Amino acid sequence: MSTEFNRYKKTTGKAGELACEAFVRSFGLKPKDVSEDPYWQKLDVDYLIYPNGVEQRIEAKGRSRDWGDIGLELCTNTTAKTPGWAYGSRSDLITYYAKDTRILHVIKTKVMQQWLARVDVSARYTTRAKNYNNGVYYSDSVMLPVPLTEARDSGWLLATYRRHDDDTFERIA
Repeated sequence: MSTEFNRYKKTTGKAGELACEAFVRSFGLKPKDVSEDPYWQKLDVDYLIYPNGVEQRIEAKGRSRDWGDIGLELCTNTTAKTPGWAYGSRSDLITYYAKDTRILHVIKTKVMQQWLARVDVSARYTTRAKNYNNGVYYSDSVMLPVPLTEARDSGWLLATYRRHDDDTFERIA
């Protein structure tokens, strides 16, 4: 694991996971944390919940700053050509949390992946982030920023919530 990923996991990624846990608990459900289990890591699943006895899988994402979009990770490592979570997650839902605004988006994973399969990614703007391991550059990751209106209109952004200090959530879109 890269030094940057470890740092991310301890800060932004962890904030996304904690927000997801609080969100699930706000519905009276108890999330089972499987984020450290190698089986679930391969499937990009962080939590299991069982509403009405039916298993639901959730992937929690975090972002330090709200840019008014959803950044879909297309490629984790350009050198190894590793697909990102947007293609690889086997979750039912993805929570996408922005730390600075305390906004949490809920994404229907399969609908987002079906939409992504129809989009010509090569014709769209993407961003790259450098990945380092102990200060040595080894690859880039690639993100596709999708405006919130497009995500909603495409049917995969289900809802948007604001998290309050008492871990209650107010639906705002």
